[in-house]
Amino acid sequence: MISHKIPAKSTKKSLNLGLTLFIILIVVSYNSTGYTTVFDPGAFGVRPEGMAGAVVALPTDLISAFYYNPAGLAGIKGTNATTGVFRLRGSTKYKTDGYSKKNSLNPVLPYLAFSTDASNPVVLGVCTFSTIGTGVEFNNYPLNNRLIDIKSEIGLVSLNPTIAYKMNDRLSLGAEINIGYGVSEMKTPLVTPEAQGYLQSDTDGFGFGVTLGLLYKITPSLSLGLSWRSSMETPLKGDFHLDGIKGDLDLDLYWPQMFLAGIGYNITPDLNLGLNIKWSDWSYFNKSELKYKSILPHVPVTSGAEDTVRFQIGMEYFATESLALRCGYIYDPSAIKKEMISPMLPDMDINEFFAGIGLSFGKFLLDIGANYGVWSTTRVSYSLTGFEGKYSGHRLGMGIEISYCW
Repeated sequence: MISHKIPAKSTKKSLNLGLTLFIILIVVSYNSTGYTTVFDPGAFGVRPEGMAGAVVALPTDLISAFYYNPAGLAGIKGTNATTGVFRLRGSTKYKTDGYSKKNSLNPVLPYLAFSTDASNPVVLGVCTFSTIGTGVEFNNYPLNNRLIDIKSEIGLVSLNPTIAYKMNDRLSLGAEINIGYGVSEMKTPLVTPEAQGYLQSDTDGFGFGVTLGLLYKITPSLSLGLSWRSSMETPLKGDFHLDGIKGDLDLDLYWPQMFLAGIGYNITPDLNLGLNIKWSDWSYFNKSELKYKSILPHVPVTSGAEDTVRFQIGMEYFATESLALRCGYIYDPSAIKKEMISPMLPDMDINEFFAGIGLSFGKFLLDIGANYGVWSTTRVSYSLTGFEGKYSGHRLGMGIEISYCW
């Protein structure tokens, strides 16, 4: 099985070095915030990516623990650091009368994580990542005899101090504080009875939430994982420009709570199977609102978000002690009603396939993962946003991750 060789004790020097490197990486990547091309990526972290995110009951690496189930941190020994990056290419296409373009925004999602069991049996850690949100851009859209760009970047960067505790050989618990930094940039036609024109806005702000996790060994080969991420409100502040009107803007974003449940089964000592379901309270996002500090009325970001249940399955096979092979599949329904789909929120049902490998080199781990998803072609003949037409496309992603234990 791929694993770090754990020294008996972590030295103070190595701990300080790890913390220093972690802080440097946060500073370097702070302005490299990326956003998904839909609300919520199919999987996050390279090992979870290889297994389609079906790791709630198999959180044996840092990112699986921080993002999927913080209770898993209790089982990660030694002092560990992980850094990785995703490259997502969402080839979403919007076609209507006289217009046919593909999304040209392809985000990069960096992440960093650090943990230590120096306070054993308590394990402490911190992680930062950017996942949830939307990032799309459609160029040269015709609006009143001019060409404009339709762009939406709404995302959330999260810093997550975490604590985990192994109650006994079967039960582990974990808790995480989510410190969110929200960013939004929008360029879109605004067509309402009260106001029309080309709206451009830029806002940012902070929000707070928590994540709780439980990991329970039902038998030596069967485990249950549960995780709940709380909702988070991020009140963003900035400015807007609507043709000849300028002013201040408040954008209140309401990110949903999410509940994950998973089963992990060791079919053999070298073969693991993960099954997950994920419920997301996306209807809560309908509370999100643009509040113009001017004569313009308040406008909801969308009124078409719906709760979703995602299904995930993944497998991990240790071909040798230093080589792991992974694969997985997700079915993820759209979080946006058909009549509310637009180039700003081109969210559709997706079938997505995942694969990955893990390699160990002494105290280093190298993980590589890839995914390919196909959007369900959606034809919108009746639109409440004014964007009738055909939406289709696919999503291709690739990630690389390096971990070190000392």
